[in-house]
Amino acid sequence: MIDIRLSGITRGTTDLVKKRKERKILVGTHMTVEMVASVSFDLLLFAFDWAYTGKVDFVMLNLESTFKLVNLAQALGATLLQQTCETWLKNGLDFHNIFPFLSLAHSHNNPRMKQFAIDFCMHNWATVMSNKDGLSIIGIELFQELTLANVNAQRPPPYEQTPLPDSQLSQHFMQMLEQRHQTDAVAVFGTETVPFHRFVLAAASDALHSFLNQVEPSTKKLPQYHFEGISAAAFKALLVLLYAWGNIDPLTAVELLEHTLVPFELHALRDRLEQNIARAPVVTMDTCLPLFRYTYLPMNAGRMHLTVTLRGACRNHIINNFAQVKIADFEKLPKECLYDLLHLLHMRFREQNIVLAPSQ
Repeated sequence: MIDIRLSGITRGTTDLVKKRKERKILVGTHMTVEMVASVSFDLLLFAFDWAYTGKVDFVMLNLESTFKLVNLAQALGATLLQQTCETWLKNGLDFHNIFPFLSLAHSHNNPRMKQFAIDFCMHNWATVMSNKDGLSIIGIELFQELTLANVNAQRPPPYEQTPLPDSQLSQHFMQMLEQRHQTDAVAVFGTETVPFHRFVLAAASDALHSFLNQVEPSTKKLPQYHFEGISAAAFKALLVLLYAWGNIDPLTAVELLEHTLVPFELHALRDRLEQNIARAPVVTMDTCLPLFRYTYLPMNAGRMHLTVTLRGACRNHIINNFAQVKIADFEKLPKECLYDLLHLLHMRFREQNIVLAPSQ
């Protein structure tokens, strides 16, 4: 993820990296990066936090630190982080901080933000100039530059606050999943193996973290895990959810809800999985029986969108297409499902005055 979102650390040329040292290991390449002494460790942690979460805790940064983070992001090739910080700065610019803002933009050699501050002054000249501390904050040379700009410049349209840019975190995690670069574990399903990054799964829940820690890493082979009760296809879908919060098909969602929700305490995924069930445009013959059975599980008690809405849709589809359902499929249903179907059939027969002969 660092290689994708902060590429200047792992590759390319930047004045912030003193040296890189690589060595081959079982899962790929281990890299040690030594940054130059001028790089702030605390600011680097903010960049790492953004790389893995897509968020910057701006509350913990003052104005000067945010400008420094802009420069750090630019040097590391993190254009999105740079844009995020600059948008935050622009949205926070006001009369109380215009002179410190202008001074910092100038001293940190950020011409875009400096021009933005000057434009703000142009639109609010009288109010800005009423601050008697301005000259002492920005100095005489910058004050003269500002005054000259007010005389000569054409005023651009006023700035309107904009949302922070999309962090593209999901896209980058999905890219990491598709590339499978430096995966450090495999899930085994018979003869099929599925590689994955343990840290992504371990972050999903304490139970999954404990499960993954049961196998000690080896220097000779990747640790192997067996996820009981789910297929390889379902596990791959689980990875899509955990890496990138993606969409999966309804039947796979049911399989994951039944076999991973409780044992691995993935309760945060429940609503997302049920959204994938509800996302299906219509109930079909392929989905109606598994979905119908799922609505009767004890863990769904009180969830009306399942026990009433979805169950009713599945039940009506089964009854309306009863002749197409195989007897073997009914054998997989619990007795409460069968009773519900028989009760509805009985009601339909009475409403339509249908009488079955003994031979039927």
